[in-house]
Amino acid sequence: MTDQVEQVRDATDLVALIGEYVKLEPKGREHVGLCPFHDDARPSFAVVTHKGTPFYKCFACGASGDCYRFLEKYLNWSFVQSLDHLAERAGITLERRGSRDREDGDRRQQRRQWLRKALDKADAWFRHTLDGEHGAAARQCIEHRGISADMVERFGLGAAPDAWNALQDALAGDDMPVKVLAGAQLLKEGDNGRVWDTFRNRLMFPIHDDAGQPIAFGGRDLGDDGPKYLNSPEHDLFKKHRTLYGIHLARKPMRNTNRAIVAEGYTDVIACHAAGFEETVGTLGTAFTNDHARILQRNVASVILLFDGDEAGRKAADRAVFTTLRHVLDVRICVLPDGIDPDDLLSQDNGKARFEAALADAVDAIDWMLERSGIAATPRGSAQRQQKLERLLGELGRTALDKVDPMRHDMLVARISECSGVAVSRVQQTLKSGPDRQSRPANDAPEQPAAASPIERELLAVALAAISHRLPADAALESITAPSLQAIAKAALDLLQAGQQVDVPHLHEHLKDDALRALATELVESGHAILQSQTDAGEDLTGAVDRLFARLHRRRDEQQMDMKINDWRREGSDQPDSAAELVNAIRLAGRRPSALPRPIEG
Repeated sequence: MTDQVEQVRDATDLVALIGEYVKLEPKGREHVGLCPFHDDARPSFAVVTHKGTPFYKCFACGASGDCYRFLEKYLNWSFVQSLDHLAERAGITLERRGSRDREDGDRRQQRRQWLRKALDKADAWFRHTLDGEHGAAARQCIEHRGISADMVERFGLGAAPDAWNALQDALAGDDMPVKVLAGAQLLKEGDNGRVWDTFRNRLMFPIHDDAGQPIAFGGRDLGDDGPKYLNSPEHDLFKKHRTLYGIHLARKPMRNTNRAIVAEGYTDVIACHAAGFEETVGTLGTAFTNDHARILQRNVASVILLFDGDEAGRKAADRAVFTTLRHVLDVRICVLPDGIDPDDLLSQDNGKARFEAALADAVDAIDWMLERSGIAATPRGSAQRQQKLERLLGELGRTALDKVDPMRHDMLVARISECSGVAVSRVQQTLKSGPDRQSRPANDAPEQPAAASPIERELLAVALAAISHRLPADAALESITAPSLQAIAKAALDLLQAGQQVDVPHLHEHLKDDALRALATELVESGHAILQSQTDAGEDLTGAVDRLFARLHRRRDEQQMDMKINDWRREGSDQPDSAAELVNAIRLAGRRPSALPRPIEG
């Protein structure tokens, strides 16, 4: 067996293999690119083939290995899966090894192998059903949507019959246990032990990973019995916030054009590919995430985000802009005319020309933010313009620019300065002074922040992880105030009260919004990473919660003082008595009164 492992490794072109997933450029005797294993802003990932056995190495995060390790780490495959894939790729027939599951020896890898087998079987069965008597309604829907036979084949469309147990009856057996089909989220189980098909009476869209293997499904309702679109619930192989629909088909066209188009739905992606825009991927109806941005950043320099022209589409664009600013991508927003979606637009007689015109008119992300904030339409020098700009900069400080690469940060600040007409130094000063130092109209009560401070976000992440270790963190959860984080904290408190485990699956059951579910997953993962780092450093786990809890309250005290300063600046700056009272309050709070903040010049 060892000889065959070496044979397959020697037959694998590591540059070609990794080049399928990471955009590589030759540099001397090596090939370099952005590391796929961390948020890499500058090429720090190298593939080395001239020093004996080929290997890859990231000089930033330290990731390294050979062809097997790359597939294991990038695609989350087992060694056996990686070996099989590379052997087939190289045209090498492997010796029989007996039971792979026993040889693999790892329960998690065994589970993943079973899940892949279940998903492969379901994918083939859905396709077969589309062509049979139970696929008539799905075929009619395909015809009505104008999806060609070529696109049906390319995207692997299928059909789920209008029956409760058709998939179970067809696939369950000695070689495919019901519990595996349920683990792949192809079956659902009720409290009474009754099991039924997850997808019924639907046109089926398989969702593939980077390697083109099915990992989940989406289904469009063909009747009136449920939501219009239904996605597989998440499982070991499928995380919505890390998945882009059509990425396995779009990667090569994306690299050829150095551009990615991001749509929202299955049929939008298919319509774009059919019209020749094969660099298009979809977000599965969820918010555009940092993981989506990282995937695209490895492949392209430019991204066009497509949104419907209604207000919901515009708000989705607002959220996506803040996400993409953290990454080294040139991002433009394309809002289609008349509130129409790409599928409907491209189906018109002159649809392709109108679509190309809309792409050409896509707005730069910074311009979009300034336009949506109302700054561009507000007279320069006005108090309203100042307030709007302060509000925007506060939002940027909370959600986008705190983790941006320094060079990227400076470029974005310069662009904001250019568009707003405010000096770069003043923009920098406002961002550094803190995201919550914003002007409010006189006599208005302080508003709850729309987005969380980094401290509050980190506190919630650690609290969620601490609870999973059976550590008390109720007070920390109750202190969360940012709306999105508060919804997750409340779900965790409800689970605690009900005596249930606070983990990702249970949180997802309580959270109906896909964006909140993705955020909850991200928070739980980051919280466990923080606690793990503390354990490695020999620190007390409860200390993280206590320290962050104290920091959050200190920060809120500072915010209250900032509000008093801003109130004085607007209303009482010409009154000596009010100034004396303010200075005294600042001293009592332990802060220096020497420099009161000044307003931004419009």
